Amino acid sequence: MENKTSSKPHVVLLASIGMGHLIPILELGKRLSTHHNFNVTIFVVASQSSAAESQILHSAMTENLCEIVELPPVHDAAVFTQICVIMRAIKPALRSAISGLSFRPAALIVDLFGSEAMMVADEFEMPKYVFFPSNAWFLALTIYIPTLDKVVQGEYVDQKEPLKIPGCKASTEDVVDPW
Repeated sequence: MENKTSSKPHVVLLASIGMGHLIPILELGKRLSTHHNFNVTIFVVASQSSAAESQILHSAMTENLCEIVELPPVHDAAVFTQICVIMRAIKPALRSAISGLSFRPAALIVDLFGSEAMMVADEFEMPKYVFFPSNAWFLALTIYIPTLDKVVQGEYVDQKEPLKIPGCKASTEDVVDPW
């Protein structure tokens, strides 16, 4: 990688496998490009993507707001259960792809499962950030959990009544068992 700097900040984003990760990263990249005038490179892991995922990638590429680079797939890994392993295994490809950029990135932004890539950002001495897109229900739950911990006796899943979260009605079936 040449140590050139651009007049515009250049950030690189890494999307984990799956449309639920790809779409928010693409949208973040578009906004950084259009609203903040950043150069944006988005790295995606090549996969046996669905037709819908391929269409979304193709559409994003034709908009020319972000450069999209496919990293080689990692074989012999079940996508859902091995997503962290996959994200760890693509570090060498990510390192190589960042080295091949013509401008030094100002930052690396990863999604929730891309935290393994933060070591690559350290190697290039660039700031790193985790982008955690979520919905309003999850945000309300997360903010209200300290109150629930004080009010609810026992485990949430053992409650007979729906949890009372301001602005959101949730039944006990909606609460995910963390382990």
